[in-house]
Amino acid sequence: MFKTFQRLALWYGNTQAKSPIFVQSATSGIVASFGDISMQTYEGKRVGTYDFKRTARMGMFRLALFGPGYSLWIRHLDRAIQSSSKTKAVFLKIACDQFLWAPPALGVFYTWTSVTEGNSLSDGFLRVKTTLWPTLLVNWPFWCTVQIATFSLVPVHLRVAWVSFVQIFWSAYLSGMNENARMNENARMNERMNENARPEQEAQEKALCLVVGSSSSKSN
Repeated sequence: MFKTFQRLALWYGNTQAKSPIFVQSATSGIVASFGDISMQTYEGKRVGTYDFKRTARMGMFRLALFGPGYSLWIRHLDRAIQSSSKTKAVFLKIACDQFLWAPPALGVFYTWTSVTEGNSLSDGFLRVKTTLWPTLLVNWPFWCTVQIATFSLVPVHLRVAWVSFVQIFWSAYLSGMNENARMNENARMNERMNENARPEQEAQEKALCLVVGSSSSKSN
């Protein structure tokens, strides 16, 4: 078993050395899809009831946007931040990662999922407005802890793979947050539709009462 794992790790490392961005993006997409399925299972869904379109939206975001972007970002951080103090370098990298990368990356994620669900761009921005801050309040303590290991212990060429592994749990959380946002949006939309329909219903009821009253008068 251990030898099999070693061979897989060696194969992954060699393949990544040849095509780092492609391999890391594919890894990120697969991990995000697995995280989404895990969250759907936690929500009570089973084979036959899984929302695979939701899974595809998560996977494609990581594959097409987050994976390539984060791969380039993490390399840029290592080149840009050099310090004789390892502790200072780790602190600066975490600060940049969490306060420069994380907020816009999460904003793009919520916009992406909203638009690919069939909503308008303005609806996507509204989802960002209502969901980004609660997400960041969880994101910062979670990822600051993870990134201490990322920047101090994990080799550069394995960092995206390591982050992608942790992303299994984070993707599950984001999937749940996004689903809650979607359900809340649908609830608000239904509420607005009911409010808009209420005056029309009242008008119809009044008209019906007038007709009934007129008919009664004629009968008398």
